[in-house]
Amino acid sequence: MNYVKKLNDRIPVKTQILMMIVFIAFSIIETIHTTFGFNMLTDILVKLLIGLAVIYLFSEKKIFESYLVLFIGLFIKYIYDFISFILSFQLSNYDFIKTFNFLDLIGSILSIYLVLMIISYILSVKKIEFKMKLSLIIVLLGTYLYMRYGTEYAVVALFLMILLNSIKAKVALNLVMLSYLIHIPFFLIDLIFDRIGFHLLSYWFYGVIGFVLMIVVIVHLLRSLNQENA
Repeated sequence: MNYVKKLNDRIPVKTQILMMIVFIAFSIIETIHTTFGFNMLTDILVKLLIGLAVIYLFSEKKIFESYLVLFIGLFIKYIYDFISFILSFQLSNYDFIKTFNFLDLIGSILSIYLVLMIISYILSVKKIEFKMKLSLIIVLLGTYLYMRYGTEYAVVALFLMILLNSIKAKVALNLVMLSYLIHIPFFLIDLIFDRIGFHLLSYWFYGVIGFVLMIVVIVHLLRSLNQENA
């Protein structure tokens, strides 16, 4: 445990930021290999926005938070996939039901590293201050995500948004919020031009409300960037 505690000191800060960039690039490459069309484009945009939030947090010396956002935003799924793969082992046939490719293996290894770094910062920092702060846009977006994707998705998103709001990382907060809405233009294109779900009220509701929230978040992002440069 002492080794894990000193892990963040053993790895130079410059090396850590380079590794973060590599991790973000790996996540994008994995998307290119596994998705197609609009899904690939939206996934890449989501990961770029989260990656920019991570790099911003690191540049602001909010290193623990940057690791947390990177792990939860881009890599937590690899831990789930790895555990699901191990538990899919069939005792009768001595094989696995679920597939697990090379990219899954690399992603799992990188995820373990991120977990160790998060634990290292938790153990090495004497006090981690976390004051729950809500804003209207966080409440509205959290409600939207809950209605559209369910409890688990909304809880994780709210945790990240409240965390970033509590440390006053407005640029990172708005980048993360935008990552939840960046798919909306493509959703509306499918709705209006390809008429996918055209006659369903839910599609119009999620499309219009999501678009309005996306515009509000973009305005907040531009304001926060202007404040940073002022």
